[in-house]
Amino acid sequence: RRLIVLATFILACSEGAGVNADAGAKKDAANPLSGVKELRVTVPDSGRVYVALHDPKVVQETGDPTTSTDWDLAFQGWDVFTNSGPSGAGKGAGFGPLDAALYVDDAIPDHPFVAPDKPGGAFLGWYLYSGAPDHVLYSREHVYGVKSGSTLFKVQIRSYYGDRDGAPVSALYRARYAPFVGAASGAVTEIDGLDGTAGGA
Repeated sequence: RRLIVLATFILACSEGAGVNADAGAKKDAANPLSGVKELRVTVPDSGRVYVALHDPKVVQETGDPTTSTDWDLAFQGWDVFTNSGPSGAGKGAGFGPLDAALYVDDAIPDHPFVAPDKPGGAFLGWYLYSGAPDHVLYSREHVYGVKSGSTLFKVQIRSYYGDRDGAPVSALYRARYAPFVGAASGAVTEIDGLDGTAGGA
C-alpha cells in the first residue's frame, strides 16, 4: 500500500478551475506548508480511489465514475487521473512538471495550457521523438511487465524501423520478451518485423 499526500494548493476541479485556499489558515514563515489542509489517501493494490479537492475528502463512487462530477482526482497504482476526457465527465485537467519551488509559493503557477485526460496504452511513452528535420523515433529501452494468464513477461520495444525488400520501413517493430521463472528470466524471444503499418498485422 502507498500513501499519497494532497494539499489544498493543488489546482484541479471537476466542474471548473479553482483553488481551495483555507482563508483562515495562518502561515508560519519557517514552514510554508503550515496551515495547509492535508488529506492522506491510501491507494489499494487494486481498484481506484476517488478524491474531491474542494473540501478535500475521499469520495465513495457507487455509480459510474465516468459520468460523475463528484470527484477531481483518481489514484490507481502509480497512475493519477483527472476527472476529464475518458476518465470522467468533469472539466479537470493537469499541467507540468514544474519546478518544485512553485509548490511552496503563494502564487498560482503560470502555465500556458492544461490538458485533459486522454487514452493511452500500456506502452505509452516507449519512444523519444527527434523532431525536425529528421523525424525519427528512438526506443527509450524501457522494460515493461505484461501478464498473460498466470505468466509474467518482461517486454522491450527495440526499434520502430524494419527492412522490407531492401528498403527501410516505419512501423516494422523489433521487440523482445522473456518470461519470469521464479526469480530468474526464461529464454529471450526476439521479434523482428512486427507489422504495425496501415493494413498490417
